[in-house]
Amino acid sequence: AELNQKMKQLVSNGNLQKKEQQSMREKLRAEMFTKRELETLQKGVSNQEYHYLGSAKIMAQIGRGFAESIAQLMGPSSN
Repeated sequence: AELNQKMKQLVSNGNLQKKEQQSMREKLRAEMFTKRELETLQKGVSNQEYHYLGSAKIMAQIGRGFAESIAQLMGPSSN
């Protein structure tokens, strides 16, 4: 959030071209984050169709939640 605020201030002046904005964003990121944080950010940001990076743990929890909700909606079975 702080990075975006700083970028908005710089861009609002109207003095920065697209390439200058990108290099300024990279410079601010380098100042604000550690190398490890930058790596985590780079790996964590994804536009791929697999949400939550396909984590088996989260997918299993989502599936279990759906199954429990459906079972509750269906009520007791009469075999």
